[in-house]
Amino acid sequence: MKTTIPAKKKRTGPVGPATGVAIVLALLIGFYNYKGLLPEKQRTPPPAIDRKTLTPRPPLIEPILAAEAKLGLSSSQTSALRILSDKWASESKPILDELNEKARELEKFMNSSKRISMSEIKQHSEPFSETSARFAELRSLYDKRSLSILTPAQRTEWLSLSQPKGKSNENDRPTAERTNNP
Repeated sequence: MKTTIPAKKKRTGPVGPATGVAIVLALLIGFYNYKGLLPEKQRTPPPAIDRKTLTPRPPLIEPILAAEAKLGLSSSQTSALRILSDKWASESKPILDELNEKARELEKFMNSSKRISMSEIKQHSEPFSETSARFAELRSLYDKRSLSILTPAQRTEWLSLSQPKGKSNENDRPTAERTNNP
């Protein structure tokens, strides 16, 4: 018994039917998603920076107070830390408000619809960076002050509590060795 393979039918166009359907669907989807056909609400790009307010890391005062029982803080140490916390709140608020204002200005600039060059981004982010550096310096000062209230044994205990298990990175938080100067 002899089997014969039917002869291929000649194509009527440059592509087969499946490829033709795929091309038509791609064109329809692209045409439908064209910006001119979408409602105004869907045309705006997502913001480059999306945030409400900045919440930078606070100094170590509150975490130390939270570990009061584990560290065995005396009442004088606790009151000194609370006074330090109040000073932090009053000193950091103006800088934090300024930082949020600079962030809003930078956000407005970054979300503008025009093309932005890298030099323009650097120029507009400079005030934010300077304010952020001032805030970081103030936080570092309060980190040192809060650790200086602790005894050397409490500082060692604090460092063991604050370090993740099995991890030791000197650049993460001030250490007892680097905070001897209040």
